[in-house]
Parts: sequence; structure tokens; C-alpha cells
Amino acid sequence: MPWPNSMHNPPIHSIPARSTRSRTWPRARAALWAALIACALAAALALRLYGIGWGLPYTDHPDEPSAVNRVFGMLRHNDWNPRFFGKPSLFYYALRVVFDVHLRYGVATGLYQGIESLPSTTDLYVTTPGFFVWGRVLTALLGTATVALAYALGRRWWGRWPALIGAALLAVAPFHVRNSQYITQDVPVTFTALIALLAALAPLRRPTWRSYALAGLCIGLATSTKYNAAMVALALVVVHVQVWGWASLRKGWLLAMAGALSLAAFVAGTPYALLAPEAFWHGVTHQYVAYNPTGGGGDLIKDWPVLEYLQFFWESGLTPLPCLAALVGVGVLVARRDRAGLAVLAVVLCYPLMFLPQQIQFFRNLLPIIPPLFVFAGVGVVACAHWALLLGHHAVRRWPGLPRGPRVARRVRALALPLVALGLAVPPLRAAIAQDTFHAYPHSKVLAGRYVRQQLSQGAPLALALNHAQWGDWPMAVTTEDVAEHDAAWYRSQGFRYIVADVKKASPASYPALRDASTVLQVFPGEAQGRPGTLLELLDLGSHPEELAIQRSDAAFGTMRLLGFQAAAGDLRGRFTPLHGPAQVQPGQALQLNLYWQPAAALDRDYAIFLHLVNQQGQTVAQRDTIIRADDYPTSRWRAGELVVDLADLPIEPELPNGRYRLNIGVYDMASGARLPLPGSADSSLDLLTVELAGRSS
Repeated sequence: MPWPNSMHNPPIHSIPARSTRSRTWPRARAALWAALIACALAAALALRLYGIGWGLPYTDHPDEPSAVNRVFGMLRHNDWNPRFFGKPSLFYYALRVVFDVHLRYGVATGLYQGIESLPSTTDLYVTTPGFFVWGRVLTALLGTATVALAYALGRRWWGRWPALIGAALLAVAPFHVRNSQYITQDVPVTFTALIALLAALAPLRRPTWRSYALAGLCIGLATSTKYNAAMVALALVVVHVQVWGWASLRKGWLLAMAGALSLAAFVAGTPYALLAPEAFWHGVTHQYVAYNPTGGGGDLIKDWPVLEYLQFFWESGLTPLPCLAALVGVGVLVARRDRAGLAVLAVVLCYPLMFLPQQIQFFRNLLPIIPPLFVFAGVGVVACAHWALLLGHHAVRRWPGLPRGPRVARRVRALALPLVALGLAVPPLRAAIAQDTFHAYPHSKVLAGRYVRQQLSQGAPLALALNHAQWGDWPMAVTTEDVAEHDAAWYRSQGFRYIVADVKKASPASYPALRDASTVLQVFPGEAQGRPGTLLELLDLGSHPEELAIQRSDAAFGTMRLLGFQAAAGDLRGRFTPLHGPAQVQPGQALQLNLYWQPAAALDRDYAIFLHLVNQQGQTVAQRDTIIRADDYPTSRWRAGELVVDLADLPIEPELPNGRYRLNIGVYDMASGARLPLPGSADSSLDLLTVELAGRSS
């Protein structure tokens, strides 16, 4: 038989005198409620979509590239195997559908060439930001839908006002808003876990096998979104005991059925748990190991951080006033022995126990219990309003002239609750707007890259503390995390003019000297200065051709002065690298060559160079003809007096015999074939250096 006092509790909004429905304007009243709910959902969606492309093409959240890479892998292999089981697969499958639609659209419109255009990795910097935008849109939509589910939870069990207040607080909660802009499982599992929680409470009203079956299916799908959602099953167990009391064991087959269906739903969402059991088990255990001190960073490295968890809810998870209201709501539900409230509270209290023993803590793991806590806050606000009305009722009894009665109380309550809810929502709303505005501002690395491309010359090499993938079309860009690994003298000796420094990553021992030896041309503020990204400084080393560490030639082809060169043996290059080796080429190697030019005046056309490798008999045995810097910085764009470096690597056939060869160079107009004159040379060519071929078999 059921436990004593286990009848359904009346809704929380019946604590005060329950409002009677108006017989004259029910439609208007329903429309008003619908408008309020729509406003909450519209605010939630706007806050989550504003600035959805934050940071791109840089990705500062490490879990976003991980999720995108899994889906890209499925698209490349044209299957549904994520090949990663540290997290279950349901969210990856939802992303795969979104990405597949975006890819098909991109191919149809010419944005992408096909599946082969997807990058092999998206860590740190992405070349296909459209996928990230649409992945974030999916998360934002699920975050907005979670607001609707929070309203449904409160409306079903505790009334309209607790539901609306809880949903409104969740809609503007900065922590939930921010996490709704990431391609991670945290907000999706909050959505599916809330669905599962609603289904787990259903047997309180209809304890049929269908209710248990639906609850089991929803719990399984939620767990297939993220493993920690399995804790929602505790709510179903508590509900089962509340409904059946001493007959719970006899009715245990209902829980067993729900458990079996939950397992089936989990496998449906993560089918490779059965199809690849070893990989699945390895992924699950590896995820557990990743939460130890050697597994990486986190918001906190400490086991059992109870006080830190409470501090998180107070400062950012709920914010102070909703946190106090939630405590009041919990007290009210416990005092009333509210069955739905106790079942939800069991999940809320036990859920953190999955993470507290771990060494590495991520506060985003607590997201699934935040919507119920906001609904509890709504319960607390309504209860406080009721107590305030009771106090007011006793106060006005001393003033006979004041209006009183149930109708006045209802009107005061109807006016007070929206004002109180608004007062609670305004501080987090302002914080959420400020947060969105901050992240909508361009990333410092984006601004730095834009400035470099639009304002600086491409002639000389640049040292950049930016991701190399962004500079694939700029052969003079040399990317490095710590620009202070070399001093100013070294940079000038190699022809560098500009440096983009990440101040945080630069060596604090040597960067100040590098900075003092340069001119700070531009500063791109980071988070510490109130802008997204990291603090970057653009340094100008100045032009110092006399300090170049090169073999001097000092030949003038027309107005193009060849200052000298660097040579070495190695592979053909697509990007600038300093060269220091001897020009001794082994079989299979090319002659690497950096040419250092300085035009005396601007040039009106794109000139080409020829490189001839000449043997001792005067025969040309290898050659190369190419427009100088044709792909990125041809001679028609050169500025008078600037230093320009050209990569002029020469491939050499391995069959050439050992010996000494002369490298002959000249400059000509490819359209007419006319060579630029070189004083003192009959054929306008220069013997640049002697190349030794060695190591060939005779």
C-alpha cells in the first residue's frame, strides 16, 4: 500500500488563495501567459545566438575541435562510427546530420569542393568556420528548448508562476547562455536529461507500464547524450517507492522493464557500444582516467570541493538572489513533502557525487541540475510572495480605510510576482548581455591577422605568434609560440621586419629586451584588457640590410638590387626558413635558396628569374624559370627601398654526376623575354655561387 500522506500535493501557487478563472476574459489571460512565455524564449534564443561566431576562425574551447573532428571523421568514412567513446554518440549523430546538410549546401553553392575539403584537424584554428557556426546554432537551439522544458516541469508540478519565473531565470542565466554557444555535450545533455526527468515523474500521476516504459526510453537517450545523465534514473526509483510504498518490490518488474528499455535506448543512441565493445570500453575507462591530475587542466584540481561547488552556484551557476530563492523553494517542497519535488531533489543532491571524488573538476558538468534549481527558485519566489501577502493582510487590519479582501490580494500578488521576477532576472540579464557583447568583439588574433594582411608589406619574413594554418598562403610568415626564443639581432640578420608577439607565451626573461629593441607598432588587447583573446603586440624591427647574415652579391639588375643570398641543401620548400648550410647537395636533395632583393624604385611589371645550373663544360644541366613571388607578392607590388626575400629553390636530378657546378641567375620580362641589364655582364646574368654535388654513385 502507498506511504501515508502520499496523495498528490496541490500546486505551489495554491498556497495563497487560489485565483479563480475569470469568466469574461479567459482568452486574453491565456494570450498573456503565452506572450510571457514567448518573451522568455525569445530572450533565451537571442542571448544564445548573438555572437555565435565568437573567436572564429580560432577555437579557444578545447572540446569544440574534438567534437567537430569526430563528425568530420564520420563524414569522410561515410559511416556512423565516431571512433571515440570517451563520450556517447547521440550528440555526434545530431551534429553529423547538421554538418551533412551544411556540406551539401556548401558543395551546391561552391563554398566547398566536397568531403575532401574538410580539414584533417580543426584544433586551435579552423579553415571551415561555417561548420562551427552551425554546430553552435544546434547547441543554442537545444539551450533555448531547455528553457521551454524548465517551464513545462514547473507548470506540470508546481504551477504557472514558479514555472515562468524558473524559465525566465534560466533564459538569462549567463553560465547557461555561455555554454549554449559551445559545440559540446553539456547543454544537449541538459536538454535530454530534463526530458528524462519529466518522464521519470510521470508515474506519480499515471503509474502505468507505459509511463515507466517512456521514462526508461528517455533516460537511455539522455545517457546516450552524456554518461552522467544516468543519474536521472534515481528520480524514477524515488517515484516508484513513493507511488507503490511497501508494494515497491512486488512492482519491481516495472523498474526492470524501464531499465531494459533504457539500455536499449542507450544502445540505439550509441550503437557501437555493441558493435565495437572493446573500443567502447577503452573510451569509457580512458575518460575516467582523464579526470585524474595527469589528465589535463580543469576549472579546479581538487577532490571533494564541496565549498567550491557551493561558491560556483552562488557566483555564476545560479547567481546570488536566485540561489537564495532556490533554497527557500527547496525548504517549501521538503516541508510539504512534495513528491515530485523530493524526487527531483534526490537527483539534484546526488548528481554532484559523481564528480566530487574526482581530482579534476569542470563546473559545466553541473549544468543538468541547474534548470531544476531555477524552477525551485520560482517556487521560493512564489512562497515568499505568499508570506508577504499574509504579513500585509495582518498589517492592513490595523488600517480600516485600506482596501482588502481576496480580490485585492490576488491583484497585489499578480502585480508583485512579475516585479519580483523582473528584479531577479535583471542582474543576470545584464551580465549575459555584457558577456555576449564581449565575445561578439573580434578575437585579438583575428584583428592582428587582419592588420598584418592589410597594413604590412609582404616582402620580408614575419615572426608570428599565430596559428600556422592561417598563413598557408603567406610564404614569408614564420609561426612560433615564443617569439622571444631569438633576440632582435638574430631576427634582423635573417631579414625579419615585423614580429607579432603573444605576450603571455613569450619568455618573460628575454621578451622585454626584444621589445625594447623594437618599436611597438600596434597593440591588440586580450581578456585582461577587456577583449576576447590574448594580448598581442606588433613589433617593428626596422629595415637593416647591413645586418643581414647573407653571402653578399650586391648586383643590380636594372633597378632591382640583389643584396645577397642564403643557400643550403634539403627538400623543396613552400615557406621561408633561414638557411645556414653549405651548398653541398646529396642525392634526392634540392638546392635551397633565399634571395634578398631591394628595389631602388617601384616596378611596373612582374619580372621573372632564371636559375641555370651549369657544369664545367658550360652545359645547363638543371634550370628553373619562375615569376618572382608570383603567388603572393610579385614585383609590380614592391615598394621602393623595401627588403624582399624570395624562395628560389632549385630541384636537382639525382642522376647528375658528382662535381662542382655554377649557379647562374638573371632577371627578365616574361612577356617579352628581355633581360634586365646587369652592369659588367655581357648576357645580363650573374654567377651566383658554386654548388657541389656529392654522394652520387659513379
